[in-house]
Amino acid sequence: SFPIADLLQEKEIRIGKEPVPSACSGYNEKYYIDRTFNHNITIKQDIAIDKREGKFADLLASTKQEFKQLCQQNPASNVHWLKKDKSGELVWQQSRGNLKTLRKYVDAKKSHSYSPKDLDNLLEQAKQQRVMLIADKAGMGKTTILTHLSKRIKQKFPAHWLVRIDLNDYTEHLKAQKGKKMDKGWVLEFLSKEVLKLESHLEKELFKKSFEGNEISKVVVMVDGFDEISPSYKETVIDMLQVLKQTSLEQLWVTTRTHLREELEDNLQQLSYTLQPFSEVEQVEFLKKFWLENSDLEHKDEHQLEIYATALIRKLAQSISDKDREFTGIPLQTRMLAEAFKEKFRSFYESKKSKPELPQKLDLLGLYRTFIDRKYDIFFTEKSKFEQSNIRAVRIRERDLKNIQLEHQLLAFEALFPEDQVTFLQSYDRTTFSDEELAMIGIAQRNKEGKPHFIHRTFAEYFVADFLINELTKKTKQHAQV
Repeated sequence: SFPIADLLQEKEIRIGKEPVPSACSGYNEKYYIDRTFNHNITIKQDIAIDKREGKFADLLASTKQEFKQLCQQNPASNVHWLKKDKSGELVWQQSRGNLKTLRKYVDAKKSHSYSPKDLDNLLEQAKQQRVMLIADKAGMGKTTILTHLSKRIKQKFPAHWLVRIDLNDYTEHLKAQKGKKMDKGWVLEFLSKEVLKLESHLEKELFKKSFEGNEISKVVVMVDGFDEISPSYKETVIDMLQVLKQTSLEQLWVTTRTHLREELEDNLQQLSYTLQPFSEVEQVEFLKKFWLENSDLEHKDEHQLEIYATALIRKLAQSISDKDREFTGIPLQTRMLAEAFKEKFRSFYESKKSKPELPQKLDLLGLYRTFIDRKYDIFFTEKSKFEQSNIRAVRIRERDLKNIQLEHQLLAFEALFPEDQVTFLQSYDRTTFSDEELAMIGIAQRNKEGKPHFIHRTFAEYFVADFLINELTKKTKQHAQV
């Protein structure tokens, strides 16, 4: 099966396909802002006192050798390796077993940080640690950072296999596997056939050899959206992660929201990383880069860009009493601001005014509505052949907007709830939009399994909340079910 003839003719043999960023990843290199990773692994000194007084039952090791010995001698116990750094601080290195008792001693105020210039050090740490958990709030850029890291890993290690699993795209496979025994054979088949879509025998054999080890540890697996899958598949995914961890892969990256952080930390025996929010400088920089890339400006005036971006960020922080810029520090919100105010920015930019005219107050709901309305406007303008002032066009637009709104609300229910919980939705007359039309609107699209996937989960949550409030206010015939 080896293509010797191709080699003799000096043809190029390509193994596997280049990873393509998901349309929902929100990643664009031209306005990507490099991120800082934080790792809370400093352990309070109280742990030593509590251990001596018998208040801490887990076993502690101070060297790697001692850690291995304690693990071998005490297979049923929780074992933690803590190392003293130069300053005398206790720093967590590794654990075997549950992290619940150790977690109480983690110093939340002290963080080991990896700034953008330390990214190569982080990747080296990933090779040592093997399992890398990123747990953070909605909209902090977990999916985007995985896309960026995958590109960096491919540049740094071009001969590595990189497997990117967006769990939302494989719910049917997870459903079929639920309750069945998870083993290396199923995981290998799933990765090579369903995720990587390897076709030739050579590709499959090479991947199998890399996956199984044989002194070739060149597989990096990235699993995104652990928090977004149905709770009924959670155990199946955890079993898959356990199998992956036991293979000889070089790195396993997993992302989740904070409410599932502890469960994943305990199962994978790793303390998670978080992403540092955007500073005001980074927020302004993102807005400037985004508008430069998407506004088709004739000339670049840094001063005008800076004025509007800074004023907008400060106005939002002031509107919602966000003195620490916590809200706008969430990259998704900054991205929404950039899109929602793109046209207003352009008008200001072309007017040459010295001070921007901004709304009196901005809020979270208002920002989501502004963003969604803008997406609908773009779709309607591209689809409609009528003049905006035309009465017929206005009526068609109003009808379309209602249908689009309802469609997204129903899609949001499909995305967030099991089928049996939303049977009352069957009573709604819906205009199902084609995959092409959904892509044009740009808020949600169906994956290859036909399941809706929103540009961000918070949009699905917004549509469901909006739907519920409307239904409960109107007291329709579905009121009781809602």
